[in-house]
Amino acid sequence: NSHVGTAEQVVVKRTLSVSFIAGLPADRRAQVERQVRALIARTPELTGDGAVAFPYETSMYAYRKARREGAALPCLTASGSSALPA
Repeated sequence: NSHVGTAEQVVVKRTLSVSFIAGLPADRRAQVERQVRALIARTPELTGDGAVAFPYETSMYAYRKARREGAALPCLTASGSSALPA
């Protein structure tokens, strides 16, 4: 899958929306934005209004509560793990 759009939509907005960037103090976030825009400005493939495709992969993990024999508390194990009963 890819996010397709202009460099503004795909690179700038997507970068600024990532949780660890969005959570930065405003001055640091503005610095990151300036750096991203500078990178775009010096990358010919990203300048102009042409379409940019930003590939991404989403991983999903499913867990279910299991109780191990002798355990005082339930534990979480990954779905499909050999620790889960069939």
